[in-house]
Amino acid sequence: MKRQLLNIIRQSPVVVTGKVVLAALLLGVGLWSCDKKEETQGIVLVAPADNATFDLSTTNKITFSWDRAEGVSAYTLRFSESATEVATGNVKKELGDATSYDLTAAEADQLMRQYTNVAPGAMGTIYWTVTGGDAQTQVRKFTIKRLPAVDGAFVSVSEHNLTFTESGNTQTVTITSNTTWGVDITQEGSWLSVSPQGGTGNGAITFTALPNTTNVARTATVTIFGAGADYPENISVLQAAQGGGDITAMYGTWHLKKAESIYSAGTITVTGEFLKEAQFTLNEDRSWTGEILVYEGDWSDSPNPTRTWTYEGGIFSFTEGGNEASWRATPGAEELVLEVGQAGQGGYAKAVYTRTPNTVPPMPQPADITPYTGAESVFIGEWALIKQEYCTSYNANGSDPFWENTYFKAADNVIVYTINANHTYSIEEFGEDTPSTGTWSYNAATGEISVTPAGGGNVVYKAESATNATTIVWGRFSADEDYDEYEYERVTLTKKN
Repeated sequence: MKRQLLNIIRQSPVVVTGKVVLAALLLGVGLWSCDKKEETQGIVLVAPADNATFDLSTTNKITFSWDRAEGVSAYTLRFSESATEVATGNVKKELGDATSYDLTAAEADQLMRQYTNVAPGAMGTIYWTVTGGDAQTQVRKFTIKRLPAVDGAFVSVSEHNLTFTESGNTQTVTITSNTTWGVDITQEGSWLSVSPQGGTGNGAITFTALPNTTNVARTATVTIFGAGADYPENISVLQAAQGGGDITAMYGTWHLKKAESIYSAGTITVTGEFLKEAQFTLNEDRSWTGEILVYEGDWSDSPNPTRTWTYEGGIFSFTEGGNEASWRATPGAEELVLEVGQAGQGGYAKAVYTRTPNTVPPMPQPADITPYTGAESVFIGEWALIKQEYCTSYNANGSDPFWENTYFKAADNVIVYTINANHTYSIEEFGEDTPSTGTWSYNAATGEISVTPAGGGNVVYKAESATNATTIVWGRFSADEDYDEYEYERVTLTKKN
């Protein structure tokens, strides 16, 4: 079976086979009370104390605790380098109805590595708060010393996806590492426990799932943070429900309409529309044909593989040769939703299928761009990427296109362009320690922006709209008649400061 894996965001946990790419971000959701109050109830932080100092090389964990606020059923831990942004920033962790949380040293260091300019081993000022619904909060200021750099630090796990039956049991995952690591678990309720919560070097962690007595499958995400490691490891956990719905609702052909996923602690959401040639058929004899979402890195092709599927306890599982994957499924008469992981957290993915084949829109043309020809000063500043569209065709005349409409939400510096007045630029991307750099030039007569990376090469865009100082759109068209190929790209940036 031919399988083409495209990856927009490096190391995204899930990809779509065929000619489909997905990766990206859902914002966590705070719950609030519907009761009207004359005065807003506040959330009072008990610990840690304001202006506390922590050295992560000697501190195993930072314990947050707070008083339960009236009318608040779910709390969120938020993090920022700015006291004015911490209450609304998107660098956060959903805590459910708990009133305490142990932030491990490894997790704290990972957050600082990803979202601050504090160097390894250096001290930095960080602001934290706990929020819930519309309750008022206290912002706490801390001084934290990051863990020192570890050359070649890494952490890896033997399994990235675990499936439990509704009766519950235990499973063990092996950890391979050369540094100190910590465990973070995100779940609704407390049905899953993990032990131990941290260690150094190679080890193992045990997952224990309680019986699921409901008729809804449930998920959790367990993240392993390695001190000094570039990326954490995510383990998606899925437990079956009692019952699970009528299996006959799964029969037939399903066409992928859109999909989304979240990698690690990043806040990138990608929604793919018009996903061509991504479909599968589930037969009554439990065989299947076509293309289904698979886990990158855990899936391998084999010649003439045997394909089987099951649906039990709300869980859709399928195999291909020696490969197996499981998803939480919600089938309907005209729509099928597959999910894995915990919504709003790293390791989460969702795909929506319909009975109706997709209709691909026509290929955009260069005439669709009205170039901006004003002053170049409008480009100077720091910009966050909020949307990217990409379309390619194997026909230079624009026929038979397939689309990748990609939507990024970059509210917490996932991808940031800094455009300088001296005609240099830098691009900071989630997970990258070193930003990409280069030079740029602008032709006011044509509206063309020429971008030259430091490593060489050149890409020419047109400034499609720069009518104000807060939003700009760059568009690019290219056609290669020798290879009968045609491409269209459009990126939308919003001003950060």
